[in-house]
Formats: sequence, structure tokens, C-alpha cells
Amino acid sequence: PVPADAIGMRASMEGWTAELGVSEGTVYLHPASPPDLAYFDELFAAVGIGRALLDGGFVLHASSILAGGRAFLFAGLSGTGKSTIARLLGPGRRIADDQSMLLPSGDSWWCCSTFLLEHEGALPGRIFLIEQAARSELESLPLQRALPMVMRHLVLWQGDAKAHALVLNNLSRFLEKVPCYRLAVGLGDISLKQLFAEVP
Repeated sequence: PVPADAIGMRASMEGWTAELGVSEGTVYLHPASPPDLAYFDELFAAVGIGRALLDGGFVLHASSILAGGRAFLFAGLSGTGKSTIARLLGPGRRIADDQSMLLPSGDSWWCCSTFLLEHEGALPGRIFLIEQAARSELESLPLQRALPMVMRHLVLWQGDAKAHALVLNNLSRFLEKVPCYRLAVGLGDISLKQLFAEVP
């Protein structure tokens, strides 16, 4: 098991359990025999989450694109169209389709993919929280409102209190640096590109 002094996270899938000792960067599998290959992507994702936590960052369930030298993140519940909106608001190169890793970089932050073979990233410029609504609107969110709303989109294992407290602290520091907006998407009442052009 994960040592008592390590920040631990765990996940159970199809008869096996993976435990991640974040402070020592070690993954323990129970039982020790290798899991089904179909679950290796989940295992790599778990290692990525732990690596981000250890480095002072976190992972968001968000699409991200590179445009104008900055990363723009689009977070939302499944089915809200975050990936589609990210493409529509281009031009921009994709950084991550579904999960974006945010890591501290000096006095700023760095946005990149959680996949080990994809290294492209950028300094984050804005984060947009997408929701469906009767009409489209854009609202700048102060930190005290943005924090609980962005928390819903954190990618987390089941973890102990220390791990969760560390993630929330990392997220708070991120939102102190990166502007956050609520992007309500209606059905055709306003051009998304027109709405996006209003972002300072």
C-alpha cells in the first residue's frame, strides 16, 4: 500500500486497484499482476494527475486550443459542446481535446495535454466555463465565484484529504493569475465569434 506519509490517491477498476503515492511518484497495483491492457490509458491518466499534483498543478476536464500564442481553455459538462466550441472559435491548434493539464511555470502557468507523447502547450490566456442557456452571454467571474464553478471540472482520483486540499490550493493560485468567464451558449441568438470578440 501507499506509505502513510505519502499523499495517496486510488482507483478501482474491474477487479484491480491502483494506488498512487504522489510524493514519491510510485504506482502500486493490487493485485500485483498487470491489469487488462484496456485500462492502461486510465493508468497513464492517473499517473499524469499525480504528476501534476506533485508539481503544484492539476488536471481539468477541458478542451484547450493554442491561438495567438496563448492557450484558451473550455470546460463544461459532457454534452455541452466544449470541443465543438473550441473548434468553432478558432483558428487555433488543438492542445487537448478532453483533459488539459495546468502546471506552474515561474510566475505564470503552462497548459498542456495529459498524454505523454504530446508536448505542445502555451501560457493560459483565459478559461471559459460553458453551459447551455436560453440565450448566449459572456460573464467575467471574480475569484470567489470562479473557484467553486471550476472545481466541478477537476479530474480527480479518489484521494485522501491531503491530496484534495493540495489540488484546491493549486487551483486557487491558478485562478488568481488567469481570468475566468462563464460562457452561456444559446441556440443561434448570437454569433459565438461575436461573443468571443468581447473578451478583453
